[in-house]
Amino acid sequence: MTEWIIEELADFDEDKGSIHIGDERLLVVPASFLPSIKENYIDFIKQFDEITDKAAEVIAKRKFFMKAYEAGRETAEKIPEQGSKKETLLKALEILEQIGYGSFEVLRYEPPENIVVRVNHSPEAEWSLEKHGFIESEKPVCDFLRGFASGAAHTIFGAPIQAEELMCIAKGEEFCKVRFFVGDKPGDSWLMDQDIF
Repeated sequence: MTEWIIEELADFDEDKGSIHIGDERLLVVPASFLPSIKENYIDFIKQFDEITDKAAEVIAKRKFFMKAYEAGRETAEKIPEQGSKKETLLKALEILEQIGYGSFEVLRYEPPENIVVRVNHSPEAEWSLEKHGFIESEKPVCDFLRGFASGAAHTIFGAPIQAEELMCIAKGEEFCKVRFFVGDKPGDSWLMDQDIF
């Protein structure tokens, strides 16, 4: 039986009906919540005449990624040291598992330059397939996952971490695979390199 570490970190207040990690309040929402917000944000940006569809998508993905990056950094700051950076990273991934973000397996661990993680059942990717009638995406879709995990890795390893999704269920692949590596600035290498205007 898996030890529920989320119980160690979270404060459940029955009287207030709230869950907190530190002073950050948590909400339990359906898996469709995050990707549908991103999609609505893209649609909103597209309303402006001077913004192309591609620009709207890249802007939304950047914003979504960076907000998740900040959340990952803040969450990792609250994880008690586990003895080694690898154990702390595994604990951060375990937290993602316990809040329903899929299951994780570290495939390569050469920190902080090259960490590769397999993600099974990413809710962002599975939702994308379901939402679009199982028509495969041309690009990876797991922006929140990459942002949160690379933000946590930044805190753990003390360096800006970039994330590249090498494989994605939404593209018709068997699982998602994300590579984390040190960059000049935090972010997503694909998104940061896009010429959108």
